Amino acid sequence: MGISKSTRNQFLAALSVNLLSVSFGANFGLITAYFPRMLSHDKLLADVDNINNVDNIYDVDNITDVDNIYDVDNIDDVGNIDVDQIQEFLNLYLALGAVIGAIVFGWMAEKFGRRRCLLLMVIPAMLSWLLIILIKDWRYLWIERIIAGSVGGCCYAVIPVYITEMAEDRFRGILGTFMPLGMTIGMSIIHLLELMIGNWLAACIMIVIDVAFLRILLFIPDSPEYLQRYNKKEVEKSLRYFRGISPSEDAQYQVELAKLSTFCETLENGVHRDENNLPVTNVSNQKALKAFIIGFGVILAKLLTGYYNMHQLSKFYFTNALDGHILVIIAQLLGTFSATLLVERVGRKPLLLNSTAGVGVGLVLILYKNRFEPSNYEGGYLLTIYLGAIGITTLDFVISTEITPPKKRSLALRVQIALSILMYPIFYKLPRVMEKLLIQADFLFANFSMLLTILFALYLPETKGKSIAEIQASLE
Repeated sequence: MGISKSTRNQFLAALSVNLLSVSFGANFGLITAYFPRMLSHDKLLADVDNINNVDNIYDVDNITDVDNIYDVDNIDDVGNIDVDQIQEFLNLYLALGAVIGAIVFGWMAEKFGRRRCLLLMVIPAMLSWLLIILIKDWRYLWIERIIAGSVGGCCYAVIPVYITEMAEDRFRGILGTFMPLGMTIGMSIIHLLELMIGNWLAACIMIVIDVAFLRILLFIPDSPEYLQRYNKKEVEKSLRYFRGISPSEDAQYQVELAKLSTFCETLENGVHRDENNLPVTNVSNQKALKAFIIGFGVILAKLLTGYYNMHQLSKFYFTNALDGHILVIIAQLLGTFSATLLVERVGRKPLLLNSTAGVGVGLVLILYKNRFEPSNYEGGYLLTIYLGAIGITTLDFVISTEITPPKKRSLALRVQIALSILMYPIFYKLPRVMEKLLIQADFLFANFSMLLTILFALYLPETKGKSIAEIQASLE
């Protein structure tokens, strides 16, 4: 039995919009792959003692110890420059751009349409890659980081909403995981490309991906839900496309249109009807607030569990920092792909509970290993990264967009993204502050992980296979 037209069209749309996620993921991972080499090749830093054969640094054939070039530790004191601090500032500029992108482009998506907003994002996406090619001095990378961050903010604020609105209930979870999967694939690709062909050609390939995103999305309509609410003239084309209804199947189209119209009427008038067509009470502000808090908690889990910090600590667990980072990306890629395969079979809630609990247990084991058996713990570290990826980093936006009332979904997601990004510097600095107080940050993150596991077990509704209306009802 072949794949139905509706299934094919929904998967094609999700894959197409997430080409932008691949581009952003590659840009996000570029600094780790490219920045140390950029520093080591800077003519202003040519007198660095820790880099072998500085005089011939621009002669690739004379570079015999590539690991030393990529090892950030070997250039930590380059001309009184703290490499970790520079990368930290560049990440903060990226976060600033993400806040701007989430707020501005999230608003534009609500005002002008999800598809138009995503098409517009091709401009900053391509511009950021052009800057990678043109910028020769790392001191100007902050400009590129802000522009790249705005693309990421758009991805976070617009793509989950678009997919939730256009996907059928049976595919909503799988298609929702395409965004984090695309970003992780992008991070993996850029490391391979940068190693094999250098940053210039790698950036050119990413520009080609952005152009492919533009060309394909031009032929894919906006979500039926958005068009029904704001542009009813185009809703027929969209509904027929995503539900696989041919022009001759008018009866089926009228059925689907009636469902969509009733659903959107609920959003506008604040009432819905039961099976006897009797009015039922509105989605209350209290329910919307509950959904917002739960969704924000799921998104904030990346920070509360210390998952973001674990990526920064890879160089402490591996002899070679670059090799360690690549292994971390592979573990995250496997975890994200596992979530894609399991989300509609196992469910969102079990995956998320296993993820938070797994990260908590992993952190405790790492603490024990570091204290009583001071040796490398690469396997346990990578397993913890994998467990975090099967839920914490993959299902956050899927769950948040599903449980939030549709009319408030876009605004709530923008606020959640902005707040979580603004809190990022606090949690990024927390391990260093606690280290000065002689307190293990991993212990705090492990406790947060276990607390989140308990709270999600008590209050998080399962959304697998449910319609948006059924999900809203479960928040009572």
